[in-house]
Amino acid sequence: MALCLVSAMAAQARGVDGTGDSVPQPKPLHPVLSAYMAEVGSAHLADTYLTPLRYSGMHYGLAYERMQAMKASPENWIMQLDVRVDVDRVLNNPTRNAVMWNANVDLRWAAMRRWQTPAA
Repeated sequence: MALCLVSAMAAQARGVDGTGDSVPQPKPLHPVLSAYMAEVGSAHLADTYLTPLRYSGMHYGLAYERMQAMKASPENWIMQLDVRVDVDRVLNNPTRNAVMWNANVDLRWAAMRRWQTPAA
């Protein structure tokens, strides 16, 4: 009985079922963290070219972040993608005679390698 169980487990580990046909092996998991973010709030900017004027107004932003195991070597490599777009429209300066816009686009991509330290 134990010999039959061991031989069946060995055949399954080799990828062969009882009829001699190959058994498809499950694909490795590639976990994904994905997040979308929206931002709305106040913005405060300072224009110090000629005079120290402070502007205040509204801030809007959208962001997307994704982390996942890479397909080439999922047990060792992780990919991170971060995309962000920000827009500020500020018009409340002391004299109320100007509008200032600020726009930022940020795109980052990184690959991280996992290292195993030997057990002490």
